[in-house]
Amino acid sequence: MSQDISANKGPIEDRLTHRAKRAECFLLLGVECENADDHETAAKLYRLGIECGPTENETRYFLHNNLGYCLNRLRLHDEAERMCLTAIRVDPRRYNAYKNLGLALQGQGIYSEAAALFLKATSLYPPDPRSIGHLKEILASHREEVEREIPGIADHLAVAIDVRQKQMQ
Repeated sequence: MSQDISANKGPIEDRLTHRAKRAECFLLLGVECENADDHETAAKLYRLGIECGPTENETRYFLHNNLGYCLNRLRLHDEAERMCLTAIRVDPRRYNAYKNLGLALQGQGIYSEAAALFLKATSLYPPDPRSIGHLKEILASHREEVEREIPGIADHLAVAIDVRQKQMQ
């Protein structure tokens, strides 16, 4: 006969489990609001999820990353930058926070660093075309400035496009 381990939880474990579940619920509700293009409400929900103090890295990553995305959409790029940096600290192997951090920096007029982040996001996950698109957009309007800071950026972009095309075949 198997024993229900959850029955042996103490009050601290119960509170931690409850907080983690609440954080996950706020994350899921935020995603629903994002899908409905209600970025203001989504941002509020992600903040509530973060306030729960989730300890699980995936939930922490997505709460911060998604909040960063929403803040970018709301043109609050300074705060978006902080949220994306936190997401990257939680899990530096995921590409999306690099892309969203690039958007935050682009929104602040920091084009070379944004371009480098779009390249990083593309190298971490070539199938997603958005980072390449954002990089093309920056080069279309700020090529000289970016090329001064990142010589050969156009070559890096060409390689990224080639890698993506090969992976899509």
